[in-house]
Amino acid sequence: MKLGNIDITIYILSDSMELEESLNSVPRIEGTEYRIRTVSTCDDIQYEKESIVILISTSLEDIERCREIEDKCYRYYPVYIENITEEREIPDFIAALWPKEESREARNFRIKKLIKLIKTEVYEWVYNTYLYATIDNIPELVWVKDKKGAHILVNKTFARTVHKEREDIEGRGHYYIWDISPEEYESGEFVCNESEDEVMTAKKTLVFEEPVKTKDGMMHFITYKSPIFDKHNDVIGTVGVAHNVTDFSYMHQ
Repeated sequence: MKLGNIDITIYILSDSMELEESLNSVPRIEGTEYRIRTVSTCDDIQYEKESIVILISTSLEDIERCREIEDKCYRYYPVYIENITEEREIPDFIAALWPKEESREARNFRIKKLIKLIKTEVYEWVYNTYLYATIDNIPELVWVKDKKGAHILVNKTFARTVHKEREDIEGRGHYYIWDISPEEYESGEFVCNESEDEVMTAKKTLVFEEPVKTKDGMMHFITYKSPIFDKHNDVIGTVGVAHNVTDFSYMHQ
């Protein structure tokens, strides 16, 4: 999937146009559009709720005065330029700390790295939003596990089925989530351990019919499980989609 260009406005709080002229020479990064403006005060900064704003200043006080932008726009990245030679606390909301004295090439390198970081963060948010919007509108149970069996993410149907909040599920194992005893989990009965191992060994999608012991009693699922690979083609976990066929389990007796 290819997203549209990310639109960024870079404001420089300064009486000099030197930095703007330097940054304007930086080649545009694929997937982004940005404009650079030198302004005298925070009042000159224009933004909307969807704006991505980079603010560059040598004055920490001015950056503090402009901080109201953070709550009114989509993303706000304050950059503080200062040669700090002694112990001094830098506020956590500062996105980047640049030295006052450096070459034009070094300064341009820094803005490129910051824009690439912003692009990554925005893309991550968008992809996560698309992912959860998709899986939360599926009536089946959906989950992702790491190799050890910890749940990385689940959808709303999964959370409702186990009567837990999603935040309480993620990072936890089967016996906690499904309210079974550690002894039952270790025995492997009704916990799907073998099918997870089969999928990771086969390195392909497999389909199972699995009985699962839950807080509401036994349930039966038709489960589709697939391995997840890293960039080296090594298995790092599994994704599962389970269709609840408990009402029709009598057909298999």
